[in-house]
Amino acid sequence: MKVLLPFLLLCGLLACTHPPRPQETALPPEVQAEPGLARWLVELHLPQDFVSHPADGGSPGWLALPVSHEAVQKLVAGIEHIRGIELQDRGESHITVITPPEAQSIREQAGIPIEALEAYALPKLEAARWQVLGVGSARDLLKQTFFLVVDSPDLLALRRDLADVFQLDRDTFDPAAQDFHITIGFVQSDIWGVDKGRGSLQGDLGLDVLLGHP
Repeated sequence: MKVLLPFLLLCGLLACTHPPRPQETALPPEVQAEPGLARWLVELHLPQDFVSHPADGGSPGWLALPVSHEAVQKLVAGIEHIRGIELQDRGESHITVITPPEAQSIREQAGIPIEALEAYALPKLEAARWQVLGVGSARDLLKQTFFLVVDSPDLLALRRDLADVFQLDRDTFDPAAQDFHITIGFVQSDIWGVDKGRGSLQGDLGLDVLLGHP
């Protein structure tokens, strides 16, 4: 008992002893920026009024999901500062679902106008979910374009539905042949027919970094 009592007292002291608290350090910039990034993402996903792009004269029309242009433009200053360029934009922002060349092919090969595709797609388009993977870029000589790379199983499923419902073969319309993206801005002019998917992502243009620029 004389030996056991000191042992029990020692155990009690050890149980009540807390390890020293680590020295507090400042949060890294990316953690500090997370609340701002979250607010920006909410703003980017705010519902927008649908804008129709019907066939007009020689234009076959096209189909797109509008997104907040104001939110997209908050990235411009950061890109211009980091890359030392000046960007132009179209004054609106969207995710293209059916491109003008695709609408042209569908109209010529299957006789189906963009208005018919739009009428079917609109309810699913407005309910579609999508997420931003980061900022991408493509270059062609002096031309350069910057965009948000978008992932959306819902929009891909919509393109597949359009192919099935309107019985479009792959030569007329390939549902998988679209890199969903949101154009931020460009130098000289936009560039089409280039990779605007994951392979175009720019490591130095993190969303948190870009949003930190005034």
